[in-house]
Amino acid sequence: MTRREFRWVLLYSFILALVTSMPYLLAAVGSAGDGTFTGFLIGVEDGNSYIAKMLSGFEGAWLFRSPYSTAEQSGVLAFLPYLLIGKLSNGSHGQLVALYHLFRVIAIPLLVLAVYRFSSLFIQNIALRRWTVIVATIGGGLGWLLILLGQPELAGSLPLEFYSPETFGFLAIYSLPHLTLARAAMLLGFVWYLQDESRWRSGTALLFAGLIHSPELLAAFAALAAHAIVVLGYGAHRKLWAVRLGRAVLPSVPLMAYLGYKAYTDPYLQAWAAQNLILSPHPVLYLLAFGVLLPAAFIGARSLLRRRQEAMIFPIAWATAIPALAWAPLNIQRRLPEGGWVALAVLAAVGLATLDRGPRRLGRIALLGLLIPSTVLILASGFELSLNPREPAFRPSEEIQAFRRMGQQAGQSAIVLASFETSNPLPAWAPVRVVAGHGPETAGLAELKPRIDKFYRVAGTNEERMQLLEDEQIAYVIHGPRERVIGNWEPSDWECLEILDSQDGYDFYQTCLP
Repeated sequence: MTRREFRWVLLYSFILALVTSMPYLLAAVGSAGDGTFTGFLIGVEDGNSYIAKMLSGFEGAWLFRSPYSTAEQSGVLAFLPYLLIGKLSNGSHGQLVALYHLFRVIAIPLLVLAVYRFSSLFIQNIALRRWTVIVATIGGGLGWLLILLGQPELAGSLPLEFYSPETFGFLAIYSLPHLTLARAAMLLGFVWYLQDESRWRSGTALLFAGLIHSPELLAAFAALAAHAIVVLGYGAHRKLWAVRLGRAVLPSVPLMAYLGYKAYTDPYLQAWAAQNLILSPHPVLYLLAFGVLLPAAFIGARSLLRRRQEAMIFPIAWATAIPALAWAPLNIQRRLPEGGWVALAVLAAVGLATLDRGPRRLGRIALLGLLIPSTVLILASGFELSLNPREPAFRPSEEIQAFRRMGQQAGQSAIVLASFETSNPLPAWAPVRVVAGHGPETAGLAELKPRIDKFYRVAGTNEERMQLLEDEQIAYVIHGPRERVIGNWEPSDWECLEILDSQDGYDFYQTCLP
């Protein structure tokens, strides 16, 4: 990279970080009197869980144990960035949110640099390299057309760019820094894999990606395998590529073995995996997502094949593996094409490079005009929510004060019973465990939620309530506005609950369990 190219990378990263931070800053500054901002404008339920993980790190955790389940957990090496960042905080929710978004901002230039480096291996034209970075970071599919037509769903699902951070780049940049950083590490690992002088740097980068976000390794290994099938089966330098492949894969093998062992021996992780269904939508949604780039990508693939260089086959192999990854027989199949959009963007840029200067410029502009509107809609939605605060992105101030009092009343990791809606944000403000508050992380959610709802209803019996307390070893019970919506049972009438605190419509009870 020349100094001029590096300056462009920094400038574009700064603009991207600024634009994606503005809705959050508006929400944080302008929400006074309208509730307390959670720190998230999309994916709030998951966002609360990340803050809860950071709070666990502040409280001393080095291994991940979910505060959203009462099931026995031995701990696992996962969500490491959030545990580590939590150790840099004072434990307050405001500082945890600030550190989360600082992490997000720092990860952006690393991803932009990684995409630029990766694209530069295949694209000579600087303007097309920049175009590739823009497409890879803020490009989307044609889902915006469905929004304009008033039909936001197709084949039973929203367009992928509105909910799948793995399929495109913007949602990760906007809200999920661990995905952004892991993708950057994966791309740099690919760069060094394709460069013979890199030695073990490729494997180190992929190991780093796996420590940040373990599913990244599945995507990375699939891309490497697709390339290896070609170069080891038909290439002229098989020994060279076998060595490169070994250096890229071997450093992550112990981590994969450890995670595989935990997945097959830890009952909690098995329960989580069974509930964590991240399935790919109908193929027509992928066609809507990627179809705009496919003609140019096909031309680009033919152009790279004509160079007769084994490294040039890599984005082709990666892109052709996307369908197999998207419908692999795994519960997290939609996550597996992670980063594949970058390969398609590179191939499309190579295809545009085959055109004359005028048509090439026109093609770049036309494709951007089709790929960016969905991102504009996502940003516009964030600005609208920041200016018109509402749940779940904002929580009532009385509720937050109640959470803080609960954190002072209860001991660390004490088990608290509340409605699902209350239990999701609670561990982000107080270092407690809840019975049910997060879809995948609450083991046995389908069974627990009806029992919790019945606990708060007059129809429930005290015997059933006692059974729930004993089964989940519940120490405290919250009775607030959301619990009153479930039912009109009055906890003070039951001798097993002792009132500890009552303010602003939020009552805390201690159970009679020893």
